[in-house]
Parts: sequence; C-alpha cells; structure tokens
Amino acid sequence: MSEVSAEQQTATQTCPVCGNVVPVGAYCAACGTHLTHDAAAPSARRAHSYVAAPGESVLHLSIVSSLFPHLSHRSRGPFRIGLVAVLAALLVLAALRLQAPAIAVSALGIPLLFQLYIYEANLYEDEPLLATLLTVGLGAALGVGWSLLTSHYVTTASRLTLLGGGKSGSSTTHVVLAALVPAGAQLLMVVPVLSMWALRRNRYGESMDGFVFGSAGALGFVAAAVITDLAPELRAGVRITGPTANLYVQTVVHGIALPLVAACATGLIGAALWLRRDGGPNTTPGRVFTLWPIALLVALAVQVGLGYTDVSTPGNEVVITAHLAAAAAYLVALRIGLHHVLLHESHDVRIGPPRLCHHCHHVVPAAPFCPNCGAAEIAVSRSSRRQLSLQPPAEETS
Repeated sequence: MSEVSAEQQTATQTCPVCGNVVPVGAYCAACGTHLTHDAAAPSARRAHSYVAAPGESVLHLSIVSSLFPHLSHRSRGPFRIGLVAVLAALLVLAALRLQAPAIAVSALGIPLLFQLYIYEANLYEDEPLLATLLTVGLGAALGVGWSLLTSHYVTTASRLTLLGGGKSGSSTTHVVLAALVPAGAQLLMVVPVLSMWALRRNRYGESMDGFVFGSAGALGFVAAAVITDLAPELRAGVRITGPTANLYVQTVVHGIALPLVAACATGLIGAALWLRRDGGPNTTPGRVFTLWPIALLVALAVQVGLGYTDVSTPGNEVVITAHLAAAAAYLVALRIGLHHVLLHESHDVRIGPPRLCHHCHHVVPAAPFCPNCGAAEIAVSRSSRRQLSLQPPAEETS
C-alpha cells in the first residue's frame, strides 16, 4: 500500500478542462481528464486510458475487462481462465461429436460466468433474487417465447447455414423474415433492463447498474433461446456421426459470438439509458457515444446484418467469420460507449477522506476519479468502495 503525506492530501490544482479545484495528481478527480498526458493539451477524451481499466487503452480488445468491468486487475485472472475453459470445452465437445453437452455449454457457459461476476463483485447487494428474476428470469422467459413463436423460419434459417443446408433456394420473403427476427429478439432483450429502470432505478441509480442489468437480461434471453432452438437436434442422440465442421460452427457461434454480441449491445443500451446528466454544459467530447437511441439503432443494424448473413451466405466460413467479427467489434464498441458514459456521468465533485484505489492501490482522496490512475469511482461496486475506505463507518467513529 502506498502512503500519502498530509501535504499531498491537501494540495490542490485547478483543472483546465472542467474548472474544478481538485487534488494534485495525474488525473482530474472531478472530470477524469489526464492532466499530465500532454503538458500542452490535457487529454479529456483519454483514449489511451480506459476509465474502467486505466492500464489499457479504450480500443484494447479484451473480453474480461470489457464484459466484467467492475473487477480489479488482480481479480480478472480466474475469469480469463473461465473463458478459456468454456472455449476449450466447446472445441473438445465438437471434436468428440458430443452434440448434447456442446449445446448445454453453448447456452450456459458465458451466462454463468456473468452471474459469477455479479456474485464476485456483489453488484446486487441485498437484492440478488429480485434482480436476477427481473433480468435473467424475464430474459429467459422472453427468449423461450420468442424462439417458439419464430421457430417456423428462424430455426430453419440458422440450420441452413450452421448445419450445412443450401441457401440458393431461399425466397426473398424467407431472407427478409430471417433477417428481421434477430432485430425483434434485440428489442425483447431490452425489456428486462427497462423493467429494472421502471421498478428499481431509485435503488440502483448509476450507469454501470444499467450495463449490468442489460447484459444479464440479454444473456438470459440468449441462453433460453439457444436451448429452445437447438433442442430438436437432440433427437439425433448425444453423439452425432459425420463431419464435425458444422458442429464447430454451431458451438462457437452460439456459445461465444451470440452471447457476446447480445451482452455488449444490450449492456451498452442499459448504461446509456441509466446515464445521469447534470443538465449543464459538459466539456468532455464524445457525447454521441452516450445516447441510448444511437446504441439501440446500432444494435438493431448489427442483428439484422447477422440474420441476413445466416441465410444468404454460401458457406460456414463466412458465417463464423461474420459472427466473430461482430463480437470483436462490439467488445470494442462497448468499451468506447462505457468509457464516454463514465466520463459524462453526473458526479458529486466533493473530495472525500483518503481511501485505497481499487485499481492502482494508492491511497488517494475519495473522488469521482482516482487522481493517480484515473479510474472511475462508479466502475467499482458499492460494496468494494466501502471496503476500500480508510475511514471507519460513522456509527463506529468516536
């Protein structure tokens, strides 16, 4: 643990970007600007330093620090191992032609990791059952209903590509419907986060809460939809015969690409919807990345594009490439969106007592951003903030 002198705790400077008087440090504790990045022009956009993981750039491609932003650097290792284990299990099961277990891992792998992340970071605090029912439970119910309602063409459209069927005979109507069904699914994925916004926003009022609710609901939807869509394949038995190429594509797309796109897209919509603005002028650039209608339109466009790709492309190689490319692009898009949402979030700029930073582990004054590394306060769970405080709770002070 790094100690800070009394002089360092009380020394202040005026931020040239937001105009607030803040503790001396590399970053403005009020607006997050990197004051020492360039002496001639402080970096307000700070694309080199992601506010939820300051040691990484905003454009860094990382599943763990993107999808699990509340975790500290030291806590990400087990989740990296978990993601590798899910991918390895999918590939091994496909190689062994074990279709039933592959479907189970595809549907539940990443959603279960996300629930473990919620538990690890204690994001629901004293309401885990209610929050889970309103997000994962509602999302799963909608996923089953939507899958059953659209099974006449959406399941067929998926099999045409993923299981080796031909696409040349697909009618225009079939292609249009198959492309629009994922867009309808995306709209339904937003319902759980909207329910939390309507019922519990007073309890969970930060933009990162919206991200968690949006991602959790979307993953519940995808898990239920994948199981419902692929359940008929279980009639062929636990182990299939023939080439494994189609099963590889099916497991990777359903087990990795689809849940990542859904979680990133809906989580970003939720964060933008939850964003609190102070109503005054904001000098931080990138406001367009914080607008939920833009996030929703982009999500719908991506889903339509993937749906069209599933039924109109000539081979599995194109399909898996398109889905993995969309997942990678959305991981970066999520980072860009959350980065700007956190920079634009309305904050109480009052500087509090010393505490230990969740990311850099320096002792710094409590503030919206760490003066030493620039990490955003609300990218840390509420329970962790209380644990990192060096001041005892009010009832214990004399």
